[in-house]
Order: sequence, then C-alpha cells, then structure tokens
Amino acid sequence: MRTHQARYKAKRVIMAEARSNTSPRMTNLVALGLTLAALITPIPHARAEACIGRYTVSTDMTTVTDNDTHLTWQRKVETSAGMPCLNGGNGCRTWQGAKSYCSGLALAGGGWRLPHVLELLTIADEATSNPAIDPTAFPSTPTGNYWVSTPWSGDASAAWGVSFVNGAAGGAFVSDPLHVRCVR
Repeated sequence: MRTHQARYKAKRVIMAEARSNTSPRMTNLVALGLTLAALITPIPHARAEACIGRYTVSTDMTTVTDNDTHLTWQRKVETSAGMPCLNGGNGCRTWQGAKSYCSGLALAGGGWRLPHVLELLTIADEATSNPAIDPTAFPSTPTGNYWVSTPWSGDASAAWGVSFVNGAAGGAFVSDPLHVRCVR
C-alpha cells in the first residue's frame, strides 16, 4: 500500500502531465476529476485506523495529540457510567452548550473548541465499533453521538454530529443532548 505522501505526489505528477498535454478546458476537467477522485480515494490515516505511533498521550494523561493531523484532543469526555445522553447523562449538551463547554474548558491550559465534522472524523475508526475509536488513546469513550461545530446547511435547527457507535457522520437537532470531545 502506498503512503499518503506517495499517493499525493503521484496525483501531482498526473496533474502536471495533464496540463502539458491538453487544452486549458480539458486541463480544468482533468483537475476536477482528480480532485474528486482524491476526495473519495481512501488514504491511510484519513480515518483513525489504529497505527503504531499515530497518537501521543500527554504525560498527565489528559490530552492526546494526533501525530498525523497535529490536532490535540481531550482524552476523556464527561460521562455518567451507563447513562446515555438521551436519558440525561452527565456531559451531554445541546449544540450551543457544547460550543460553550469547549471554549470554556481549562484542561491543560485551555484554548479548546468544538471540532469541525472532518476533524472529528479523523479519530473515528470504522474498523471498530461500540466505540468506533482507538481504545488505547481514548479509553472509556462512551458510544453514541458527538457534536461538531459544523451547522447543517439550510436548517438552523440542525447541526452535524459523529457517531462513535460506527464512525459515521449525520445530523441532529441542535436542542438534542449529545456527547462532546474538544480539540485544539
């Protein structure tokens, strides 16, 4: 399997060849096609497939740095053991409450925010389920849905979320209580 860097370089070479051998209109079509192919082509570590060295846990065990994306994650989320969000579990918040929680989180010096949908998907591991996340880097992660900062296009009453049951993204009403994992 080729690495992400090798795949990226190969696509750049193909694009350069397309530019030198075709008209400007064809070059744009080829570039668009390659861009779309890049978006749907699986790339190692685009999702959080558990790889040795992927994550670094802080010495105080409160944060996890993703060595591929260089994002730092809150390691453990607030939760009540066995209490799902829909039953009023501790740590479950509305969308606005999730954004406020992250911006006010003082953990490891502060500077936290609610992640974008694509950011949270980078730690979702579709190869596992219940929870769909690396259990070594993120122990005791409750299964369920987690808020992201991405609003649902065209509907102010909804926003995106990521399920750590199966690692998929979907929508939820902003008034629904969901889990929260902050990033910086």
